[in-house]
Amino acid sequence: MSPTGIFGPENAFTPTGGEIERHLVFMTDGDTVTSNQGYTAHGIAWWDRRQTRSNAGPGASLLTAVVNERTKALCSAIKSKNITLWVVSFGNGVSTNAQALLQSCASPNRYYVAANSATLISNFQQIADEISQLRLTK
Repeated sequence: MSPTGIFGPENAFTPTGGEIERHLVFMTDGDTVTSNQGYTAHGIAWWDRRQTRSNAGPGASLLTAVVNERTKALCSAIKSKNITLWVVSFGNGVSTNAQALLQSCASPNRYYVAANSATLISNFQQIADEISQLRLTK
């Protein structure tokens, strides 16, 4: 995916010298849900003092803020690699704050909201249609 990864030199351009388009589609059910006892790939962050000072216990709002900041950083890193980031939020009841976060995460005009499966299918069809457009050059 990354133009700077271990296969970057082999995948920097098409065989004819054109630029390669890179796309990432991210789907979520919306709101960030955290727990101070939640076990992640990195262990329990509070116990390992990855998110708070040693004399402070984490609250839900602090943990949610940390996850949201990590999401923003990840989205920025993806877009800085010239990768088009499509974001699809699926389900009802996604908060206004979560929608704003997800919209800012997506590349311009690449954020979709799907309240039901029919809309979700339609959104993914639109994404596929746009990604697969044939481009002719002279």
